[in-house]
Amino acid sequence: MLFSSYVFIFAFLPIALTGFYILKAYKFYTSSKVFLILASLFFYAYFKVEYIFILAFSTIVNYFLASWILRKDNGGGGVYATLPWYNIQSYFIRRF
Repeated sequence: MLFSSYVFIFAFLPIALTGFYILKAYKFYTSSKVFLILASLFFYAYFKVEYIFILAFSTIVNYFLASWILRKDNGGGGVYATLPWYNIQSYFIRRF
């Protein structure tokens, strides 16, 4: 599915936006974020199913790296301590 395709413009985008704003209107903030993540996984899986595992793995690793950065003390290295891990992950994902 391309961003300029009719399937995206007239089907996927309205469903994704409507679902997100309905969940957000009922104060289900976490559910609305999960809905967007699942919608984006569906969007990329629609093109090629094999890529969904790479995207899911990358999303999970990035989530935990970001959580670790936020928990890090200011004197502990912070962002610069995690850059080597991010580069290693990016290298292996690009190899697919």
